[in-house]
Amino acid sequence: TWWWLWRLPALEELEVVLTKLNANHAVPTLPLDPDGRRVNRLHALTVAPRAEAADYFAQGRELPGEHYEALLAELLAACAELRTLRISDARHIAGVCLRAIPWPTLLESLRFESSIPVAPHLLATHAVSFRNLREIAFPTDGPAAVSATSILDPLTRACPLLRTVGFRSPESEGLSVEIHMDGKEVRWSRNAAHAMSWTRQTALAERSAAAAL
Repeated sequence: TWWWLWRLPALEELEVVLTKLNANHAVPTLPLDPDGRRVNRLHALTVAPRAEAADYFAQGRELPGEHYEALLAELLAACAELRTLRISDARHIAGVCLRAIPWPTLLESLRFESSIPVAPHLLATHAVSFRNLREIAFPTDGPAAVSATSILDPLTRACPLLRTVGFRSPESEGLSVEIHMDGKEVRWSRNAAHAMSWTRQTALAERSAAAAL
């Protein structure tokens, strides 16, 4: 099935439940490029919640995090055209697997869902190679950021095209944060103290906001 699936000429989007069985069949059947590397043509990949997770939790056991992240890294290493990555079950993702993406500058959208095992600002350090990233989101049910600046500062410096960042942060942060870089200020704002979505303010956005007043 995987051999046939990978060779569909129009296959650009895929949602997969990542299990050891799936990985053992999916990765070895990938086509080879002229240099002998396993590759696929996926532009969008969604890693769905694992079906076997319920059995592990029912037995009072956790899925082995390093093993799971290693499986994902094997798959990501073959995603040479990836633009969008959504990890629906991020309970065992510390971010190391993201280093496996062969062309990080192509990635434009990165979303983590269903909790994460580390603080968002630590996970964000693994995203600084995605220079053309437009949006990134962290789970609503995971650890809160120690501060908005701890996430927005490194991402602002590393990802100049980034426009939207979603994460849970203290309400005491207020509605805006300014990042000082290269002799200028970059301002991020959110609509309410409890809002998770932060938007980078551009000249166009500020003109639109002013016109709406």
